[in-house]
Amino acid sequence: MHIETSRLVLRDFQEKDLDSYASILSAPEMQHFCSPEDTSAERSASLLNMFIADARVDSRLKYQLAITLQDGTLIGSCGVRLESVGDKDASFGCELGHLHWRKGYAIEASHAIVHFGFSELKMHRIYAETLILNTRAVALAEKLGMTVESTSKEHRFVNGEWLDLAVLAILEPEWRRVRL
Repeated sequence: MHIETSRLVLRDFQEKDLDSYASILSAPEMQHFCSPEDTSAERSASLLNMFIADARVDSRLKYQLAITLQDGTLIGSCGVRLESVGDKDASFGCELGHLHWRKGYAIEASHAIVHFGFSELKMHRIYAETLILNTRAVALAEKLGMTVESTSKEHRFVNGEWLDLAVLAILEPEWRRVRL
């Protein structure tokens, strides 16, 4: 899988990405909304291996892609993920290394993967689940045209406290209108 934007390349993960991916996840800036276990080297390796395995499945359901600069530097990941064959509903997520925040890369990569979800995978609805306190993630989803569908109080226990969750979503007809 390979998607290019004006400044980025979204591609399937490779084993050589492990050190860079682990470095991105383990940065202190990435740990505000994650437990230490979620950002450990072991968890990074497990996720990377899962992304690689997902890319090799014949009836592929999960497209969690590496975000790289044009020179090949890994700066994060983004994806759309279906739960089962025939689904028209996909989850969306994006994570970007803190050194690349505030440069427009997250919206550029996210727009590309959401467009892929609607145009190539023929999704009807794409949604993001994020902690409400993660204002950057909420803002990214809103920039994509997503709106809050629901919230769950004290949904996830992170770093010693219960945090609320929001589900934001956009339907394909809404995406088409936003993109025209």
